[in-house]
Amino acid sequence: MNETSNLNNQPQPEEKEAVAQEAPAPEKNPDEMSFAELLERGSLDQRTEGDVVKGRVITIDGDQVMVDIGYKSEGIISLNEFRDESGSAHVKVGDEVEVLLESVEDDTGMIALSKEKADKMKVWDDIYKATTPTASCAARSCRA
Repeated sequence: MNETSNLNNQPQPEEKEAVAQEAPAPEKNPDEMSFAELLERGSLDQRTEGDVVKGRVITIDGDQVMVDIGYKSEGIISLNEFRDESGSAHVKVGDEVEVLLESVEDDTGMIALSKEKADKMKVWDDIYKATTPTASCAARSCRA
């Protein structure tokens, strides 16, 4: 055993070398990952038909809105699904939108998305949450 001496000639145990440990790399946002990183991570396969997912509007061409949800291809949604009651479309490139993943690939290789169906599902989710026993909602009682 290798020993060293201090000033009092007391034997000191051999010092252990410090082992450098690397901190784990911070988790990347899927929007910032390359296709290869997403494929390796497997997050592309985690989305299934019927899921409401967030996407980003990447182009608006005529009456079609192209949305990227981080899948291997983009989806096209009719501009009509972004119109309000007055007929005005409220969408621009770069907007983040919630859409329903209707099918993973259609006959053109695109994914089928629907903003209108995602909005309807959100309304039903809100209704469900409001009717759970622990939920409360404001109401006015009227007597006839």
